[in-house]
Amino acid sequence: MHIFSIRIQLMFHTLLEELSKVKIPLIGRIEENENQLINTTIFWKNFHWDTMKYKKSFFHWLRRKESVLLQIQEKTYKEILSKKERNILLEEIENRLLKVEFLRNVYNIEAQKIDPTIQIYYSQGIDIYNKAFFWVTKKDIGDHNIIQECPIFENIYKKSVLLELIKYSQSICPEIQFKFWKYPNFSHSAWVLRIPNQKYYNLQNIITLFFHEVTHFFRSFNGERNMGFKFQFAGYSSLEEGIAIYNEYLYGNKICNYGSFIPYYNICIKYLLQDVSEEEKKENIYQVLSCKGFSRERSLQYYNRFYKYCKLWETHLFLKDLIYYNGYKNVKKLIRKDSHNYDAIMAWDIGLEELQANIVDPYNNYDYKKYFRLMTKRIKEIQK
Repeated sequence: MHIFSIRIQLMFHTLLEELSKVKIPLIGRIEENENQLINTTIFWKNFHWDTMKYKKSFFHWLRRKESVLLQIQEKTYKEILSKKERNILLEEIENRLLKVEFLRNVYNIEAQKIDPTIQIYYSQGIDIYNKAFFWVTKKDIGDHNIIQECPIFENIYKKSVLLELIKYSQSICPEIQFKFWKYPNFSHSAWVLRIPNQKYYNLQNIITLFFHEVTHFFRSFNGERNMGFKFQFAGYSSLEEGIAIYNEYLYGNKICNYGSFIPYYNICIKYLLQDVSEEEKKENIYQVLSCKGFSRERSLQYYNRFYKYCKLWETHLFLKDLIYYNGYKNVKKLIRKDSHNYDAIMAWDIGLEELQANIVDPYNNYDYKKYFRLMTKRIKEIQK
């Protein structure tokens, strides 16, 4: 029975590794990414040849991906697997097939809008992400606003302090890479943490970088250490953002000297759900976003972003914010229920279903608790 169980695990691992190589350019579930996909499918491409030729090439690429997915699906049905492993694999395959279909449909519609006789627009050097999602650009969030008094954090540090912290971080874990970029948001991809290139940073920026963004790094890093390959499950987003915010709370509260640390997006949600007038909500949102350097005008546009999607989802919350908010609540419940869930969530880019199925053993996790503990101590030292 034990040998049979090992064989099932090996086959599950083999099929999952095959699936990991079928990369579709869409992260998470389709409904989480529809807006992003529509904005990037066509207009972020730099066309060097005929539009129809490019379209045919893209469709051919999609057909190849679909063919490989169907082959893996057939293997999943044929191989001896437990019900748990088979269901997880089939759900991941189905999700990728839906992405292929969605890309095919959206790309076909968008491609028809293009006049092949004109030069194609693409986003090189343009801050599309913030324009599309936050209505702000680097120009709007300039250094002149960064040093305003903040109702949450008043401590402001020069870039040289951040560089020292980065140097210290790399002495603990050299695998974490940092890069400054022109956009005003922190980000993480391919094990590189991207930082807004500013003259000043407040304490909230520092906590976000070394605990929220680094959490994203460790989830991916641990996944490869534990399984030998990278893979993001379709439902990973909620736990991904939830555990990142959990670590912001956990270590932010250890660092803060003036009350409870709360990430700005959670405060925005709290204020938007209050039973107060619109004017009070707008003022509260501004008080929060001024920490990020937002002018009053730009904070109002950020506020309106929530109402822009109100008609679509009957809520004042943009879908990404719901992932943050609900993800944190789910993670907090899971860890309260069983403290071992913390290590399991940090072990791979898994979702709730994979966590409950216990498909990954966190035995080979990097010692991220030591990293967070040392960074907490060093950040507290810079405040003295």
